[in-house]
Amino acid sequence: MTFIFILALLCSFCYADKFTRHRFPTQLSYNDTVSNSIDQIDLQRMYLFVASITSCHNRYYISDSGSVAVSKLIDLLNPLISANNFLSIETVEHPWKQKSVIVKWNTPQKETVVLGSHIDSSSHFFPSRSFSPGADDNASGMAALFEVLNVLLQVQFKPNRNIEFHFYSAEESGLKGSQQIFQHYSRTHKNIISMVQFDTIGIPNPHLAPHMAVVTDNASPPLVQFLRMIAQRHSTLPLSPTKCRYACSDHASANKFKFPSALITESKLLGRNWFVHSTADTIDHLDFNHIAEAVKIALGYTIELAT
Repeated sequence: MTFIFILALLCSFCYADKFTRHRFPTQLSYNDTVSNSIDQIDLQRMYLFVASITSCHNRYYISDSGSVAVSKLIDLLNPLISANNFLSIETVEHPWKQKSVIVKWNTPQKETVVLGSHIDSSSHFFPSRSFSPGADDNASGMAALFEVLNVLLQVQFKPNRNIEFHFYSAEESGLKGSQQIFQHYSRTHKNIISMVQFDTIGIPNPHLAPHMAVVTDNASPPLVQFLRMIAQRHSTLPLSPTKCRYACSDHASANKFKFPSALITESKLLGRNWFVHSTADTIDHLDFNHIAEAVKIALGYTIELAT
């Protein structure tokens, strides 16, 4: 009994160490670099990205148009990849039609900072056949990652850690794509410093004072605090804590496999927009200035941790 107790205690320390092996900064060190990067945010570039991604009938993970959406994403990314030899792109095969996509900013180091979003869209009824443009959920999050990558290239950012931009398949159907990826990362002992997911970031909550939100369950408290510090310094909106009370996006997959993670979303969850998972989730409802506030946080997160 004593041996089993000691073994369990040691295992708990191992898991705790996986969560805390990287201590997040308690103060910001690269404010000027972040501010200069924020100046390069291009709303029109994000609009054109979302327009392209939402031109598919839907992006459901087992539909043909879900695979077409992946091809569109790769077509948008390829000019950046081909122009920069430190970038590479990887597609991840799954047991269903739609692939996940990972853009890697490679350095000689082993530590990696991850930004996540999901590709797929869904609807409440007949999701494989229904029109489901998914502008907010989650072309907005994909656009944020695309914009961060563009801006960092424009300012000629020189990271000292690897950066990965993840576009997951099958989030809407149980986080299937991200679970497969983070399970592989866990098995291969990949050194992930942190992962932040950007999901449904394009429509402010009309019933509350302006804000962005960070989900605090299935998340790393030190990382959440770090993100709130970045928002306080670089965003015009507060980053308010909220809870999903279930594994509501791909950050939960990273968390499941003991990688520090968090989720940025457009607002506190109570009373948020009703367009998601419907035919009305279209680009004309998006507020690209609101998306830009999430991009500011993403730039701060990436520059502070990857420098």
